[in-house]
Amino acid sequence: MYLMLTNVRLFVNLIELIKNYLLEVIGIRPYSMENKHLRTILGSNLRIFRNRREWSQMELAEKANISMNFLSEIERGLKWPYPETLQNLADSLGVEVYELFRPESEANPDIGKYIERFSKDVMIAVQESVSKSLQNVKKQYRIVSKR
Repeated sequence: MYLMLTNVRLFVNLIELIKNYLLEVIGIRPYSMENKHLRTILGSNLRIFRNRREWSQMELAEKANISMNFLSEIERGLKWPYPETLQNLADSLGVEVYELFRPESEANPDIGKYIERFSKDVMIAVQESVSKSLQNVKKQYRIVSKR
């Protein structure tokens, strides 16, 4: 029983690590809309669209004709760009300006698929691990299952 609980704890920790990694790779972070303002949404979405294209801040800044420091400040929600700069950023990313202001869940329509697939994969892995642990316990204590 101890072996099985240890495996479950390991899997729970593993799930949390993988979830955090996936969220970082995809470029989003969970949040509550109550405290979120447009500047932060804009910054987050810029990062999302930039990461989807696997661009560095320098690459996007060059394409949008702004400094990397300014782009970094926009992404962190510290600065507010002029309308022309917003248009340059949207054009560079191949999106419409309004898409930069959508809440994250709308800007990331594929995230549901990732999470659903991840959940299924984790459940399969947990089931396999628990099954193997039970088999090992049965072997160790020479338990014969009656069918």
